[in-house]
Amino acid sequence: MNKLKILVSDTAPLYPPLWGGPKRIWGLYGNLGEEFEVTYVGIDCGLDKRYIDRWLKPNFREIIQPITKIYYPFRVFELRIIKNLTFDIFTYLFMWLDTGFKKILNSQKADILIASHPWSSPCFRIRKGQIFIYDAHNCEYILMKKILKNRWYKWFVLIGVYLIEYRACKKSRIIIASSQTDKDFFIKLYKVQKDKIYVIPNGTYIFENPDKEKKQLVKNRLGLSKKTVLFIGAYYNPNIEAAKEIVENIAPKLKDCDFVIVGNVCDYFRNNNLPKNVRLVGRVDEATLYDYLLASDIGINPMKSGSGINIKMLDYFSFGLPVVSTEVGARGIEGLKGRDFLISNIENFSMHIEDLFFDREYFERLSINAKRLAEEIYDWKKISKRFEAILSDLIGLTPLNKKSFSFCWRKID
Repeated sequence: MNKLKILVSDTAPLYPPLWGGPKRIWGLYGNLGEEFEVTYVGIDCGLDKRYIDRWLKPNFREIIQPITKIYYPFRVFELRIIKNLTFDIFTYLFMWLDTGFKKILNSQKADILIASHPWSSPCFRIRKGQIFIYDAHNCEYILMKKILKNRWYKWFVLIGVYLIEYRACKKSRIIIASSQTDKDFFIKLYKVQKDKIYVIPNGTYIFENPDKEKKQLVKNRLGLSKKTVLFIGAYYNPNIEAAKEIVENIAPKLKDCDFVIVGNVCDYFRNNNLPKNVRLVGRVDEATLYDYLLASDIGINPMKSGSGINIKMLDYFSFGLPVVSTEVGARGIEGLKGRDFLISNIENFSMHIEDLFFDREYFERLSINAKRLAEEIYDWKKISKRFEAILSDLIGLTPLNKKSFSFCWRKID
């Protein structure tokens, strides 16, 4: 049987998936069935990097192209003039200048072309018979507007982001949004017809709950206390803001708890004087992240800005961690507040964490409901199966009943 060939592109290496973007790509496309063959094309912005072409699965190929030399003057400009920017101007706004990347991208045979994030969308050359999809991890214009705030170059960047995202929306056959909120933004900002947008949430992998003895053994090996509170974050402004709240306001009030911060958001704090109960782990592989999720007791998400569904929340749920989050941190999550996770303003975070450790009955109830929420709604394998139905409908293999088809599945009783 001929396989349906899918070409997915983004402006980063994919495997191993260590932050939200690659995790969504690997989770959504890496779990498609054997009737699909996926090729991912990304770039590497490091110095002296080599071209990579490898099969990660029998039906999943990763190609990584070293970034063009044009990138480095942009990078110098960012570091010396703009400063403290948590994204690359070139990879967001000027990927269309990278002729090497475009050559590799457009030399791949594919039935369906997918821009995962809008940044690589100007690089695709759509041939007759090919279908183009925009997989929107966020509404980038809204997210960027929040990140840049009052910076002097804000409108220069926002105009570029708006044009790239607008064109990605207009030239796509369908748009994949990660939340209903983002879908509403696309309709309002870019005048996209609502029937063109499908909501496909982020997901997580489901693991068996460990017994208490195994959990304690991992805690001991990692040198953690009985009360461990976890935050996961990549290096970008909303995560930096959240981590600063932990370091400056939350951890100092709970000295009997260990606060563990995982991810390269830690790079922001390397030269800071931290409370003794805050541990910066930094960027880790999947096995180490698994250990910290396993050893933790509570997951927190004190974010004040952002867009899309936070994958960190879903990872917490998958391990049955009771979660304390802001409204922003829990945006797009299908569960019920107070039953599946706790919502708090920043000022009351420490109080809610302390109350959870004190009230073991409520702690256990939140843990059970969080795990069930992950299994029912946010399992990558289930999400990918539903995505397969959309892809099959696009090429006419299986007509899709759009009235009964939704990615906002039933809430848990």
